[in-house]
Amino acid sequence: MLWTPWPTSVPTVLFVCALLAWWFIEPKTTHLNLIVVIGCVLFYWAVAPELAQATPYQIYELSIQTATLLRLDVLVLYHTNMLVTGLAVVWLAHRAVQTLRKSVNELINVLGVEVPDAPEVSLAGIRADAATLNWTRPLPTRPVAKFTIQVNGVNGE
Repeated sequence: MLWTPWPTSVPTVLFVCALLAWWFIEPKTTHLNLIVVIGCVLFYWAVAPELAQATPYQIYELSIQTATLLRLDVLVLYHTNMLVTGLAVVWLAHRAVQTLRKSVNELINVLGVEVPDAPEVSLAGIRADAATLNWTRPLPTRPVAKFTIQVNGVNGE
């Protein structure tokens, strides 16, 4: 029988959710998450030992039934190119999220890019149709190819 009453499936769902939560968090706290998962497994074993003992076999049986029902062998055989492309897209999205979470200073250090110091800018004069700006020159050891002036987020030409 595929349908099980909800009180017996609650511990299994909680266990699977704890495992999934562990996989989707930042790697900085992996050791802490591993301790939490071990605690969840031990708690699961203490609360329902017969269910905890049967859970790996139930997961195995469910995966075999799902693979047979969905004919995953045919899917893999005939759609390998699409699956590999999909995995590549997921990996690129994962790496993009990792990159976007890093601060600018971390990215500059990792990439080894030299960012020149911002010059000191002063307003020397202003007229109705123009403004005169003065700024300090960059150090000769760190040449700058181009300066861009932005006023209120708009580039000046």
